Order: sequence, then structure tokens, then C-alpha cells
Amino acid sequence: MNIKKFIANSPQEALSMVKREMGPDAVILKTRTIGPPAGYFGKGQSKIEVTAAIDYEALHNSKAGGEQTTDTHSLAGEGGLESQLKEIWDSLMALEARIMKRAGTEQEVVYHSYFGLNSNVTKELMSHAPRGVKSKPKANVVKECLISVLKHIRTTPGEGRIFSFVGPTGVGKTTTLAKLAALSSLDYGKKTALITVDTFRIGA
Repeated sequence: MNIKKFIANSPQEALSMVKREMGPDAVILKTRTIGPPAGYFGKGQSKIEVTAAIDYEALHNSKAGGEQTTDTHSLAGEGGLESQLKEIWDSLMALEARIMKRAGTEQEVVYHSYFGLNSNVTKELMSHAPRGVKSKPKANVVKECLISVLKHIRTTPGEGRIFSFVGPTGVGKTTTLAKLAALSSLDYGKKTALITVDTFRIGA
């Protein structure tokens, strides 16, 4: 007996693969859904795995003896198996949707706000995401989460300190420095200066 597994995006595609490689007399042994690949919290598309088999020797003997195949699981039937397989697939998809809905937490509200960050940073931020955020605007939730993680910059009068502003182009490093300089000048009356060694361009 020849047994083989097929992975496809839908039941129809799986059946086509089985028929194409094993013929219309193949028998479906098992079907199951395969979850999405690991990555951004497992987000992705599920696939269906079909295990099919065919006994070429028994089939040959049956045809040689003039016997007619009456196996109700044959793919050559009047679409009964295809309909059954589709019904199983639809049930699995509905079950998966219910499980995902129940397993989802309030943290999913802010999940997409962290795209572009390192996966370790994303997981760290998600672990600090506040509960009960469904009734809050997403921007407020992200702000609260970041505030709970980031530390305040504390300075001591007369003590010089060096701070690094790190980030990709366009995220607001220079703008933040300009705001701090303006705050220091307007609110505290200090003399401030912005000095750049960038020979190509300076930011905002």
C-alpha cells in the first residue's frame, strides 16, 4: 500500500493533488489542519493536510478478477467524499475561529502598533500591555504601555550627563532634541545649542 501526505490551502486543492498523483481510486485516511508558521505571534494562514493511500496490488487483482470497486471512500464517487471533506474543513475552520476568539486577550488591541520592532522588544512591550484596554483608544493604550516600560531621565544640577537618542531615520530624534532645548531655554532660562557633525544633512 502506498501512503502519502498532501498539504494544500483548501480541501479542493488537496483532492486535486491526491487525484493527480494517486488516481481516482485513492482512499482518504486522515485530514487535519496545520497552524500558521511561528512568527508574529503565530499570525498567518492555516493549511489542510490530507493523508491518502492506494493499494495498487489489490486494485490490480480486483480489476483482473472482474470485481467492481464499491468502496464508499473512493475519490471516484459522486462527489460524496469531496462534500464530506469540505464539511470537515468548514467545521475545523469554524472551531479554529472560535478558539482564536476565546484565546485572544485585550493585548491584541495594541499588537499591530508594534510592527517594525525587534521581536524581543515586541514581546517585552506586550508583557507590559495593560488589561481591560478594549474600551480605551489604541493610542492611549500604547502610550500607557510605553510609559510603564521607559525610565525617566533624571539629572542632578551641576552634574553633566550624556544621553543617546537612537533610532532609524525619521522617527523624531532631532525633533525631540530641539524640543528639549526649547524647554530648557524657555522654562529654565538656560543657554542651549544644537551642534551637528553630519556633513550630509541635519534632521528637522
